[in-house]
Amino acid sequence: MAIIKCPECGHQISDKAPTCPSCGVEIAGKITRCPQCGEVYLNDQEACPNCHYANMTPSAPSRQPYYVEPVKPTPAPERPITEERVTLQDVEDIERQESEEELIAPVEETSFTQEPVVEEEEKAEEPKKEEKKKEKKPKKRTNYSALIVSIVLAMIICAVCFYFYNKAKTEKEAEAFEFAMSSKEPMVLQNYLNTYPDAPLPHRKAVNVHIKELKNTDHEWSIVMANNSKEALLDYLTKNPETPHKKNILQAIDSIDWDAAVKAKTKEAYEAYIKEHPDGKFIDAANEGIKTLKEAKPLTAQEKENISGLFRKFFQSINSKKEDRLLTTINEKLNFFNKADATNKDVVAYMNKLWKPEIANLNWHILKDYNIQRKELENEKYEYDVNFSALLKTEPKDKKLKPTETKYQVTAKVDANKKISAINITKIN
Repeated sequence: MAIIKCPECGHQISDKAPTCPSCGVEIAGKITRCPQCGEVYLNDQEACPNCHYANMTPSAPSRQPYYVEPVKPTPAPERPITEERVTLQDVEDIERQESEEELIAPVEETSFTQEPVVEEEEKAEEPKKEEKKKEKKPKKRTNYSALIVSIVLAMIICAVCFYFYNKAKTEKEAEAFEFAMSSKEPMVLQNYLNTYPDAPLPHRKAVNVHIKELKNTDHEWSIVMANNSKEALLDYLTKNPETPHKKNILQAIDSIDWDAAVKAKTKEAYEAYIKEHPDGKFIDAANEGIKTLKEAKPLTAQEKENISGLFRKFFQSINSKKEDRLLTTINEKLNFFNKADATNKDVVAYMNKLWKPEIANLNWHILKDYNIQRKELENEKYEYDVNFSALLKTEPKDKKLKPTETKYQVTAKVDANKKISAINITKIN
């Protein structure tokens, strides 16, 4: 094995290499070495590009070998032959004369005989040189053509390879983009951005927007879980129907509805839970509660008087702006205007809010359309659900203004201690 120069690009390679790694021309079995100058060239060339020695390898293209016609010497002028008889004496005289001429002017005779030969040889060689020049030009043209073709082929191959590589890369990026957009994990989306920094700008923008949406969704979820209200959970589920927290939301709503049914402890409440959660976690407990639930005894006249008197005292305390008397009608903690953990301070604040600076007087009037439902708890103790209407009349300090009258619907609960445990006052339009 020997190191040679590639006959096409000049790159140093082994003469046993199948092809040149630089230009791709075939090497092994396709080259020959000139026996005259040692130049390495391809077998398909007719002659050595360096010294133009004819390529005699079997695979060389067939051609006529270079042939130089030998120069014929100019013959000496022949003497005319006559029919006269030549005697021996004449022959001797001729020979003696020729020898004398040679001795007298040898230089002139030599120049006379050689000059025509040189001129004829030069004249014969001139067309041969022109033929060689003409033969050289096509060979160089052929070599450049092969080099150009090789370069063009290499460029085409590179372009095709780049096309398929770029196509595969684009398809892979598109698949990764679809997977990232279908994911609900911000880390998956961020991994796409890190893996494909040169991805199309619309894809990167869409992924960034999706990441922000997921982060906002997680923040909203944290707020909903901290609030732990059925309304907030349902609102979040409506806005995010495909949220991964859907199962947790349904379980939380199931628990909230069950707690409400247990607090109500009525047949209607249990039946409402069963209807809304047919596959609920507490379905068996709801059915059992319906079976064991005792029907409440009819409401007595004394109970009606006690309850109506309680609410009369509540509103009269607001009318007279007596805080101490007002607090005797309510629990220390109650559900006040749907605020589950309200205190006495919240009730007093409501009273003070009604008494605005521009109000001279206000009066609550109960319309006595009571609807009272009694629920038996245990040990002969009861709680009551109460509904009735009331009017609020106000008189402004400014005599130019007219008094106002507004109707309200009151919904409340009274516990076993005969105190208000929940109350909500809604304006009736």
